[in-house]
Amino acid sequence: MRKFLKNRPLSLTVIGMAIMAQSIAWEYVRVKPTFRFLIEPWSFRGYEVTQGAVIAATALVIAVLAVLLSYGILKETLAHSIIAVAVLVGFGVAVAIITDTNDVKTPFIIHVFLSIVGGIVVRSLLEDSIPESWNRRRRATRIGIWLAGFLVTLFAITGPLLKNEQPLWVLVAVAGSIIGALALSRPPRALAGWRMVINGIVAIWVISMTMSAALRVTLDQAQLDRTGLAAEIKNLQITSGVMWAWFGGLVAFVGAVGLWAQRRDEIIAVERARKQQEAARQSESQLSVTG
Repeated sequence: MRKFLKNRPLSLTVIGMAIMAQSIAWEYVRVKPTFRFLIEPWSFRGYEVTQGAVIAATALVIAVLAVLLSYGILKETLAHSIIAVAVLVGFGVAVAIITDTNDVKTPFIIHVFLSIVGGIVVRSLLEDSIPESWNRRRRATRIGIWLAGFLVTLFAITGPLLKNEQPLWVLVAVAGSIIGALALSRPPRALAGWRMVINGIVAIWVISMTMSAALRVTLDQAQLDRTGLAAEIKNLQITSGVMWAWFGGLVAFVGAVGLWAQRRDEIIAVERARKQQEAARQSESQLSVTG
């Protein structure tokens, strides 16, 4: 416990996720107190709506992943990084299937965004193979590789898979896989797990910030189904539970970025020390030869 408390970024990450998870105990949406017409239900707490269950479950998974990475149970190896990506993407797909949401038509701007990410992934994987001797051509080659990756992703992946209305889990699987590939391909690759923690927090944070309209519609429909009477949408408002989720996401994001930066600095320091040792050995060998 003492080790956990000393690691402030980890503490912030876990506390932030705990705040998000406990937000389901509070009201997410309610009729404005100034609205005097008696209708039922008057409000929904987080655990009564699908969004609350998703936020609580995802927050728990991300907190556990952060702890496993911090304590070295999940290593910074390619295999364990792939496990971290698979767990988060698989969990997202499972949630989308279990909640049985309506089919979605993915906007073209999402196709473009995912294709940009796909191009970055391809460039990250292939740029090390560009000869150092190319000099001026090196930058143009990197741009060409990115463009090829962008076009392949757009016309061979996002286009065919997302062009028509699809179940939400298809979008989650495609987007999660592409973003997971980005986390795995960017150097230093030992940080892939931490990138996925940050990505997971951003995803759940975005959900909490964009669910307001859906919550109001859900409460309005529930009122109609129960009594045949409902408040106008303008008289429905999000409330404390959603605010807690927003705050928890902010705290967790700050903590996760701190963990990522802390580990990145450690990796850079180790790499710098290794290069200095290699330079010292080379100098020593040259001196011994000339002596």
